[in-house]
Amino acid sequence: MRRHKLALCLSVVACTILFAGTVLADSIIPVSINATLNPGECKNELKTVTLTGSPASVDIMFSFDLTGSMIGITDTAKVKAIEIMSAVQAALPASAIRFGVGAYGAHIDKKLSM
Repeated sequence: MRRHKLALCLSVVACTILFAGTVLADSIIPVSINATLNPGECKNELKTVTLTGSPASVDIMFSFDLTGSMIGITDTAKVKAIEIMSAVQAALPASAIRFGVGAYGAHIDKKLSM
């Protein structure tokens, strides 16, 4: 049994791991978090995901907030997403892993590159 820990800044990057439409893990601790954040604030959340074996395929979607309040930390979010991608690939070498990137904001007029 392996334990993988990733710290995420909730207001910077959201990551959903989907296995055939359903989250599959022996356990995810803590299961949920409730936080109220003001613009520019960040809440770090440490999740422990326990997996037995490796799933055949993994889909991970990153969603970036490109509204005005997030301008100063977009580059940090991209760096963290790349770190997460590397960690997942290293932790699940036998799995077929697909990554997706989406962005939302009041008006997105620039290309998001990773």
